[in-house]
Amino acid sequence: MNSLNGCKQLVRNPFARRDRTPSLGGYLRLTIGVVLLLPIRLLLSVGTLILAWFLVFLATLGIPRASLAARPLSRWRRRIVFGVLRLFSRFLLYVFGFWRIREYGDLGSRRNLSGSCIIVSNHVSFFDILYFIYAFAPAFVAKKEVRSLPFVGTIAAAMQSIFVDRERTQTGGTAELIRRRVTSAEAAAYPPLVLFPEGTTSNGDALLRFHSGAFLSGVCVRPLALRYHSADFDPAFVGLTPWRLAGIIAQPWMAMTVHHLPMYEPSTAEVECPRLYAENVRALIAGALQVERVELNYRDRVHRNLSRIGLHMVEISLGDIAKRREDPDTVAEDDALRSAMV
Repeated sequence: MNSLNGCKQLVRNPFARRDRTPSLGGYLRLTIGVVLLLPIRLLLSVGTLILAWFLVFLATLGIPRASLAARPLSRWRRRIVFGVLRLFSRFLLYVFGFWRIREYGDLGSRRNLSGSCIIVSNHVSFFDILYFIYAFAPAFVAKKEVRSLPFVGTIAAAMQSIFVDRERTQTGGTAELIRRRVTSAEAAAYPPLVLFPEGTTSNGDALLRFHSGAFLSGVCVRPLALRYHSADFDPAFVGLTPWRLAGIIAQPWMAMTVHHLPMYEPSTAEVECPRLYAENVRALIAGALQVERVELNYRDRVHRNLSRIGLHMVEISLGDIAKRREDPDTVAEDDALRSAMV
């Protein structure tokens, strides 16, 4: 290990912005977008959110918000809630310029996924969440504070999301909450659960280290791989400033490519070793995206300020890589929380 501490490896910075330098036409598109598209899209987004909240509120009338995750919705309520959310999510993707979403792979089985399955994916942007709602109407794992947010809280609760407490109340931890959901007798009546094992967003040029929290339950997972294309501003939620966020929303079009990989059934060895399970699924997603895997994570993003330094290549110590690979996941609860949270 000591011989590796001084060795460095140069890797792509997965937290760097990839915005294009605007040409004259790009500045013209941006001006038109800020003046026309930006206010229209924001107004339509707010109106859509309020209308979706109203319909979901009616569909779940009589069920306390705090009780929505305690048991599956009845069939008629589930059809209304999921139908509304899928429709409005696709409408919002159209509003933001996603005229076309290219999907490849095993598309036929996506409507049949249930709460006994976990969907895992790389995480690039807020638009990931809109796509997943449109494609699967799934549940997410979110901070308990989300449940109290106006409009969004009601919708998240109706989606039967799992709300967790950052302060680790006596609930058994996030990993235990996930395990209970996906292995319960009623799991088939719940929507599938979406987790982002990278634990943070990246620009999609590389795949971050997967946290093992998404794989501790030992159930099968459905891997997805997302890639974005845009006119001028990278849709990735890295290195964001108000100006760049406005540029993302104001650009005329964006596109998304989604690879639906086959259901992954873990081996006995993978069930016994969640780190092995996580790395094997990570390799599949990296292969679908044709990107490299880098041993960087959320802590690197924050401590090294990788979203702000503007470098497209960064160094990583080979000693750190070896140490992380040998880490027996002694902080599994934090790992689960980081991999689950949206």
